[in-house]
Amino acid sequence: MNILKTIIALLILSVMGFGCKKNNESSGFVEGYIVGSFICDEASCGTQFQRGYCILLENNKNGPMDFYTFNLPEEILTFPHYILKHHDSNNCGPAFFPDSLITRYKIRFQYHKLSKTESLKPIYGCYAMNTPFPWEDYQEVFLESVMKW
Repeated sequence: MNILKTIIALLILSVMGFGCKKNNESSGFVEGYIVGSFICDEASCGTQFQRGYCILLENNKNGPMDFYTFNLPEEILTFPHYILKHHDSNNCGPAFFPDSLITRYKIRFQYHKLSKTESLKPIYGCYAMNTPFPWEDYQEVFLESVMKW
């Protein structure tokens, strides 16, 4: 009976170990656009103030963005100051760029999705007058091998 329990326990552990994809695996190279930005302020991210960027993958046609990141290298792209807003004060979401600029800031990159414990700046809830931006629908990513495209 003890041997059977041991075999079952080993099977369960091996299925758990091999069946799960690690969260920190890098994607292949993808292309996308920086389509908006925001600053994590005290209300949304604690006491750390840092600019975040919204990324729309090139093949996405369904949403305003796919991911957000806090580690876009500053030297990759130059943005005019008028489009780098704090956030959308109506819903505490990101300030998306005007439609005429949505495909202007193209990048090629690898990324890996960050878990909640790896997150550089966890985004908290928001108490906006309108419906709050659905941050929970988007995942933070860590960019790797980023280049202007």
